[in-house]
Amino acid sequence: MKHLGITYRERKNTAGTISYRVELPPKYSETGKRQLVQFKTKGDAKTFIESKVVERENLGTAANLLTAGEREDAAKALAILRRFNATLLDAAEFLAKHSRPPGGDITSRELAEKLLDAKTRKKKLRKRSVQDLRNRLAAFNLRFGDRLMKDVRAEDIESYIYRDSTLSDQTKLNDYRVLKNFFNYAYAQEHIAANPMLKVTRPHPESAAPKILTVKECENLLNAALVNGNLAILPYITLGMFCGIRSSELDQLDWSAVDLDAKTVTVSAQIAKKRRIRIVDIPDNAVAWLRCTATQTGPIRPIGLDKRFDKLVALAGLKEWPINAMRHSAGSYHYALHGDAAKTCAMLGQKNDDVLFTHYRSLVKKADAVKFFALLPPPPAENVIRLAS
Repeated sequence: MKHLGITYRERKNTAGTISYRVELPPKYSETGKRQLVQFKTKGDAKTFIESKVVERENLGTAANLLTAGEREDAAKALAILRRFNATLLDAAEFLAKHSRPPGGDITSRELAEKLLDAKTRKKKLRKRSVQDLRNRLAAFNLRFGDRLMKDVRAEDIESYIYRDSTLSDQTKLNDYRVLKNFFNYAYAQEHIAANPMLKVTRPHPESAAPKILTVKECENLLNAALVNGNLAILPYITLGMFCGIRSSELDQLDWSAVDLDAKTVTVSAQIAKKRRIRIVDIPDNAVAWLRCTATQTGPIRPIGLDKRFDKLVALAGLKEWPINAMRHSAGSYHYALHGDAAKTCAMLGQKNDDVLFTHYRSLVKKADAVKFFALLPPPPAENVIRLAS
């Protein structure tokens, strides 16, 4: 049967009920192909057919309002869109979304300031982390600062991250992480319609075995710090080397957190990297080294640490200083002595042993660990400290 030029048929279903199937020719179908639609009643089928006829007539009227050039453009556009199974409406909506993002247009430099302001006000990042974020975004914006966020492409970001073959893989990974955070923020603020970072290749630094100090190097370092008391660096070295406290935590630690009688040091949530308080046991030999310090008040980190530290390393006769040498040494010797991953993780402030076995455990013999935790300051008669003037 036909109604207004569109065919519909009565069908008997397997359940014994009757339904009506409408067959729409391509010119009435939204997909441009023959389409079958089924209804429970003849009335519903006819109503649907009538709506399609009206819709077609309205489209014809609208088409008549187009100029010959616009109709030609539409035909060309449709030819292209058919390859992607898309419509003109799809294309128009895509263009509107990407050319005028809901959050408004903003340059990379402007958004960087907006992000930094938000991070600073919410105080979710430490000063050190905020400064790192600021520095990396500033470097990125030397190239892209004046460009609108919506115009920064994945290939632009990738070329920036891999801009210099001499950069370490870790540096590239750090840049990638900052930019991922940056573009995630842009997407959340609706300044971009799609996140280009999803197409950027993530750097994968090779995992190098951690380097630690030998027992002899530790002894030389401690003795140099003790004899050269004017450097005021012995507490910093002792707590880093025997308690595995992070340098970022040592930088904010105060003597008030150290209890030599109880043999503990408290790393408060305010300074702990993971924002979790932890109480670390101070080994007996470390207590002995700390008691040699003339001043036991104020910050653990001395003013001008970098220059003092470089001088100490030279005085100790060390040719190089491995990355995170004190913390890696502490974790490695502690695990070798106790053989207890959970205990070592607790000292280091790690949730599980994945990081321990990846970064802090090294090939340390238990005999060396015993020697490490037996390192003591020289007898009082030989213990001469040059106090700061």
